[in-house]
Amino acid sequence: MTAQTSAPAVAPRSGAAAEPAAARTIALLIETGTPGGAERVLIQLAQELRDRGHEVVPFVPNDAERGSWLYDILAGLGFVPEPFTVRGPYDVLLLWRLTMALRRRRVDVVHSHEFYMAVVGGVCSTVLRLPHVITLHGTHYYAERPLRVKALRWAARRSRGIVGVSAATAREISDVLGLGPELVRRIDNGIRFEQASGDAVRRELDVRPGELVVASVGRIYPEKGHVVFVRALGELSRASGLPPWLAAIAGSGPEEERVVALAREQGLDGRLRFLGHRDDVAGIHAATDVFVLPSLSEGLPLALLEAMFAGAAIVASNVGGVPEAVKDGETALLVPPDDPSALAAAIRRLLENPAERKRLGQAAQRLVRERFDIAPMVDAYERLYEGRG
Repeated sequence: MTAQTSAPAVAPRSGAAAEPAAARTIALLIETGTPGGAERVLIQLAQELRDRGHEVVPFVPNDAERGSWLYDILAGLGFVPEPFTVRGPYDVLLLWRLTMALRRRRVDVVHSHEFYMAVVGGVCSTVLRLPHVITLHGTHYYAERPLRVKALRWAARRSRGIVGVSAATAREISDVLGLGPELVRRIDNGIRFEQASGDAVRRELDVRPGELVVASVGRIYPEKGHVVFVRALGELSRASGLPPWLAAIAGSGPEEERVVALAREQGLDGRLRFLGHRDDVAGIHAATDVFVLPSLSEGLPLALLEAMFAGAAIVASNVGGVPEAVKDGETALLVPPDDPSALAAAIRRLLENPAERKRLGQAAQRLVRERFDIAPMVDAYERLYEGRG
């Protein structure tokens, strides 16, 4: 999809070979260490940059008592992360420690992800006179707070670019911060294509012959819409004439207790499985017949792109960058957000129509291969790092 003329510039996604970038030491900063889409984008970005000859230094939280999922994953992949702990919104000691660590690791470029590290990274890179790049994977967490808007605008104006991961995200950044296309960029998320089998997950779920799996993957946060998904499943469980099905939610988060209680109220015991945090997300997608993204807000969700690659039939909320990635009736079924009945009707349509499931899944799989390979995403970031964006 091409951005509207009023939107920030779109990063090219052509098949042409990109001009090789000079090897650099790139710091990737993020404020959260729990499993999520932004964190998984950072992991894949770090791997791709390293494959291209750059040295990558992840700066990630790692609490001495609770540890950090992201820190452990990156260390297991052979990176040497710089750990830190955030002790409050105005942590001057953190600024000093990160600045010293950036200097000690001889970093050439600072790439900050999400709001808090965008501001912190902006301060540190300004002190060290280093190029700074910001990526926001969504906008809901700062847009309604004037002080955050001012802080983010300050950081953006001292960066080489502030990136939205979809045209919708980039437009909202531009509108909220009052910044023009000379600073706001659109660089669509991309994924590393990794084949996986769903057999082990289907055995774990004890899927019977002919039974269909309806799954959702993502942090259990309010904006991810799991409450809507569970209400839709409740409607389906009371419907007649459907083929046999079971549902699964992979992920964890602060809404989990509420969502589990709602599932019990909806009579979904035995029908809906809560899988908790999983590192075998590709296997879950491969085991899924109907993938559901019930979000109330989104950037360009990695879970959606991964479900497309797996060939699952998709039902998704028509929010954020989702309609840029899939088109209603061609590569997915799109429904209004926060509408359990509409979501239930779309899921039912796919459960009852195997030919449509196959058609949508195959079309989405072709599209993600054509448009959302990680290589063009990293090409665009390299240009920003070099000041050519």
